[in-house]
Amino acid sequence: MRRALVVLAVVSFSPLLAARADAYVRTRSADGMFDVIWPDPNITLTVMTGGPAVVPTDGFVDAATKAAGAWSDPALDSSVAFTVTTSTDLPTDPAYDHVNTIAFRTTSWDPPDYLPGELAVTTVWTVGGRIVDTDTEINAFEPDVMWGLLPDDKAMAAAFTNEVDLQNAITHELGHALGLDHPCYLGNNAPEFEMNNEGGPVPSCSDPNLPASVRDATMYPSATRGSIGERTLSPDEVLAMHDLYPAGRAPIVETAPATGGCDVGGGSRPGGALAATLLAAAIVFARRRRILRG
Repeated sequence: MRRALVVLAVVSFSPLLAARADAYVRTRSADGMFDVIWPDPNITLTVMTGGPAVVPTDGFVDAATKAAGAWSDPALDSSVAFTVTTSTDLPTDPAYDHVNTIAFRTTSWDPPDYLPGELAVTTVWTVGGRIVDTDTEINAFEPDVMWGLLPDDKAMAAAFTNEVDLQNAITHELGHALGLDHPCYLGNNAPEFEMNNEGGPVPSCSDPNLPASVRDATMYPSATRGSIGERTLSPDEVLAMHDLYPAGRAPIVETAPATGGCDVGGGSRPGGALAATLLAAAIVFARRRRILRG
């Protein structure tokens, strides 16, 4: 059963465009052909509250609501508008069903689809450059991941050295749901296809010259226990919202050529697993984006 909440309340926000923005990175479709984006930025999110309670239910919903508010705050002057609903149904595996879910995953976190050290995973389904569905799963299976609802004061939150802030992580994952990728890459290999908005290569997160603004970005690919800094969008993400979802104009979507009949589309996942689904006159791809614990 689903229960609708009100459209998101505004969270406090200080305009950041006056600060220097470095660059943001968009998510590419699994075939590498398109930057992906929602054609209609009025997006409904469903918080799945069934199953074991990892944090108090009201706190889970509140964290998701505030995280969504960071991306749809009117002060951003963008067209993104999130509505949050809740469902008491048990969470299921990610599915292309046009229901954008946020859920704790408590039953397993096994390779190759789920890797040790991950805090959360967002699966994004696309048709050409259009985002058509997203599901966010939060790692509540591995025992060393302790989720918390940290206080709003940074100094007080820093005392919670064993807890990862839930609102922080959801804010990051909703950036993926909107079509943003990490501003730097982990590991030894640069991601295929992807460049930043200035046409430059995506830097390594281990680069000793990586700007502090990248390390402090909401979309930085790891989170630190006791930190709540990623709740607030950095200048890079603010710039992305102005560029990709400007107020008063529909988002610009790169589209695939139309095809006839029904095609089966398999989107690559890290680890080699395939996501497949059917859609008339289009191929649906799925990509997964992750956040690691620091």
